[in-house]
Amino acid sequence: MPLEVVCGSCDQVLYKGSDFKSPREVLKMLGGRCNKCGEALSTSEFSIDITSTRP
Repeated sequence: MPLEVVCGSCDQVLYKGSDFKSPREVLKMLGGRCNKCGEALSTSEFSIDITSTRP
C-alpha cells in the first residue's frame, strides 16, 4: 500500500512510496523543512489520515 507524507501548510507531497518511512525519517531526509514553502516541519505536530485507494 502506498504511503504519502504531505506538508500541512502547502499540501506538497514530501514523500510517496511503498516503503514505510516514519515522520522522523522523512524530516531527516528533507533537512526539517518543506521543499516547496520552506515551513519548518516537526514530529511533535502531525496527523495521520488513512484513505483507501480501492474502489
